[in-house]
Amino acid sequence: MSRIAAAADRSVLVLDLRPSPAQAHRLDQALFATGNLRRALTRFGLARLRDLRQSPEWRAARGLPTGLDATGKVINAPARTARNEALDAARLSHRLSERDFEMVVLELRRESHWIAEHVPSSSALRVSHEVWEVFERHVFAGAGRPKVPWAREVTHLPGSSRDQGRGPATPTETERALARDKTPPKERHGTWAGLTLQEGESGLVLRLSPSRDRERRLEIPVVVSQPGDPDYERERHYLDRPDTWRTVSLERRVVRGRPRYEAHLVARLAPYRAPGLYDHVPSARVGLDLGVSSLAAVAVEGGRVTAALLVTSSVEERAREKERALRRRREQRALDRSRRNTNPAAFLPDARGRAHRGSYKPGARLVTSRAHRERQQRLTDEDRRIVEERKRRRNGLARTIVTGLGADLVTEDVSVRPWQKRWGRSILSFAPGDLRAKIDVEAKLAGGPGLTLVPTSLALTASCHCGAKLAKLLAQRTHRCLACDSAPVQRDLHSALLAGCVGGDAPTFYLDVPYATRVWATGAEGPLTAASRRPGVISRQSSMRRAGAQSGARRDRRSRRSTDPLVDLDGDRVVTSGGERGPCRADSPGTGRPSIERALDSPG
Repeated sequence: MSRIAAAADRSVLVLDLRPSPAQAHRLDQALFATGNLRRALTRFGLARLRDLRQSPEWRAARGLPTGLDATGKVINAPARTARNEALDAARLSHRLSERDFEMVVLELRRESHWIAEHVPSSSALRVSHEVWEVFERHVFAGAGRPKVPWAREVTHLPGSSRDQGRGPATPTETERALARDKTPPKERHGTWAGLTLQEGESGLVLRLSPSRDRERRLEIPVVVSQPGDPDYERERHYLDRPDTWRTVSLERRVVRGRPRYEAHLVARLAPYRAPGLYDHVPSARVGLDLGVSSLAAVAVEGGRVTAALLVTSSVEERAREKERALRRRREQRALDRSRRNTNPAAFLPDARGRAHRGSYKPGARLVTSRAHRERQQRLTDEDRRIVEERKRRRNGLARTIVTGLGADLVTEDVSVRPWQKRWGRSILSFAPGDLRAKIDVEAKLAGGPGLTLVPTSLALTASCHCGAKLAKLLAQRTHRCLACDSAPVQRDLHSALLAGCVGGDAPTFYLDVPYATRVWATGAEGPLTAASRRPGVISRQSSMRRAGAQSGARRDRRSRRSTDPLVDLDGDRVVTSGGERGPCRADSPGTGRPSIERALDSPG
């Protein structure tokens, strides 16, 4: 069964492999050899980094004027340039560059005949590039110190990028070559080396050619869907266009205790979508408000609110996440006890003098029991299923927002890092940063402009549609303005409404207050109130209700409810909760009380 990991301009087709026991052993050896390369190359980089920071050249370059003020703005460009040049010269003199990493990994591969028999040189160069990217983020972007991986933990064998080839020489190239008494460049087709995906005698195969010795070549059959299978059209979208194939890599996953081997094919193609999926995307402008565990979306078109949606986690979902975290913690403690009981000499005593209860002795070798390994496999498999479940839900939610509300979206450019520092791993259950990226991809696939980020200086949460501003606490989940005496609505939905009324272009975004006031006067309270009462349901405003709202007639709020369900594309039920004061996380400082719990079945 294939899977798709998508972006707007490229996509990854995941194909299952069917290796024999001997071929699986060869693949395991190739992955282990790749792990040894990564381990040796990381150690080389850490040694070079340590020597660099202890060198007089580096210290002298660090002592030069930075050319920056207290806010980080450049005030002396020549001084800044001189300091950067001195730092680069010291770095290059200590062999800390991408070119040095490439030379070292090729040397390691030549010296070890065993690695050369399992890892192609093109894959080794890709490994050096990936390791250098980690050091580059550490040296230039302030990321964490690179860690030396265990060779057995490496489950990824990268392939080289496919040579795109070239066409015949242009007249300009021919004239320039003849003027230099040289031969014009010839037309050539794109080629692959090392790890490739090709058509074999029995069908599509993944070919691993670690060396020029043809006897070492390995061809693993690829599982391809047949006509009539659910994934047949999806796979044909990629496999029928071999000219778009960019690179292929080998991955190993452990599913329910058994290893599975996959080929990840990167293609320069937009992800496959079912025919007619984006044929009826509304043209409204959609304002979004993303929180730690909630999402509010309001569609504004023609000076009125056409639809509203509020997605939150229910009481059952929060209880299930809490129970899952507690169970995971118990499993981790059991693993730690097993590790310490099996290796009593590898741990120091604690402060109370109890044996092997303290910290780990550096350099001590650890031995794991069979029960420890089985427990670790169960925990890893549970984590894998949780990640895949959350990914399916985020993909389905992003697709529903775009196809049900619109492809022109606006939201505040809120940084997720403070949320990560405050909430920790619990933020992964909703993952607002990843959800925002998926919404942007779906909007571009639907032909829209994507997700527009406006600065947080607009203060949409603290603003009212009348222009007044009043800061709100996290515990205050309802927006109510005393200046215009408007009806109270859920604060996230009101903020999303204002996001849909933002005008201007970067960097001159502004909140169009007169437009927002007109939108509110056309009956925006109805869809927003209905969405807050029925989280997970798209509440729409009909033409009859808009006419009544424009004439100033008061209608029963129950008549404004809609029955458009939030489609969950992975087939599970969507359990949501909410109330008059809005949703509130169980571990948040807010005091909102969820008062409605509703299970919505997917219509398909």
